[in-house]
Amino acid sequence: MLVLSLLDGEPMHGYRCVQELQKRAKGLLQFREGTIYPLLYTLRDRGLVRVSEIDDGSSRMRKVYEITDAGKKELLRQRQSWADLVSATNIILDTQ
Repeated sequence: MLVLSLLDGEPMHGYRCVQELQKRAKGLLQFREGTIYPLLYTLRDRGLVRVSEIDDGSSRMRKVYEITDAGKKELLRQRQSWADLVSATNIILDTQ
């Protein structure tokens, strides 16, 4: 959900995803490239993101990930699931 949310804002390469997650989490969560890249490949295989290669001006091509329409639908579904979980948790905690 977090990676799809990032990509919903703009396409980006894997390393930038890691940087953005670290920045937005303000040190509360840690993300590693070794976790993000396999996740991006899984999202690609599920049709939730598409990959394109761009010339970044160096000697190599860089992969850029972009959310698909299916990914946007999945993100909405996951956000609703998250909201439901938070709501239920708050109800349980408040009734004790």
